[in-house]
Amino acid sequence: MADPYLLNLLQHRNALNHSFLSFQNQSDLLQELDQKIFQRLNLFNLNPQRILNANCFQGLSSQLLERKYPSALIVSQEISSLFLKQAQKNAKLFTKQTFVQAFQNQLPYQSEYFDLV
Repeated sequence: MADPYLLNLLQHRNALNHSFLSFQNQSDLLQELDQKIFQRLNLFNLNPQRILNANCFQGLSSQLLERKYPSALIVSQEISSLFLKQAQKNAKLFTKQTFVQAFQNQLPYQSEYFDLV
């Protein structure tokens, strides 16, 4: 018998891949949301060394994270191969990012590996 949780995750990934073009058309909105989130990070005195950017979409938030925390390793995770490829293209100027296509519960990292998620 198939695992219904896994089927839902696969359906979610397929839906994300299908909606890739409409997300690209809304990238201005996503960029504005990312910037508002990063304004809130200024309220905290953080110095993370390993950051997980879960569901990185097109990687815009990964770029902001790398600018804010230049000494940190950034792991950009996405379940959609199309979004991950776009994130990799957008990050060509950035050097400390690692890209992982995986569901969050299947990441190849130990618990508490990341300082900031």
